Amino acid sequence: MPKTVYVIELKYDQSLESAKTQIRNRRYAKAYLDSGKRIVKLAIKFSSKDRNIESYEAVEEKI
Repeated sequence: MPKTVYVIELKYDQSLESAKTQIRNRRYAKAYLDSGKRIVKLAIKFSSKDRNIESYEAVEEKI
């Protein structure tokens, strides 16, 4: 069984902050809080100009 749950939000030509806000506001990790698993929230910003990942941020949920 996996010991880590990854919550991922990818934004296309939008801010990294908007991805982090969406993960937080929609509470995507809530379903896993009592699972005893490590939860990692990953926000990713993709650039259409560069056709690549421009930036990302990973934050581990404190349980």
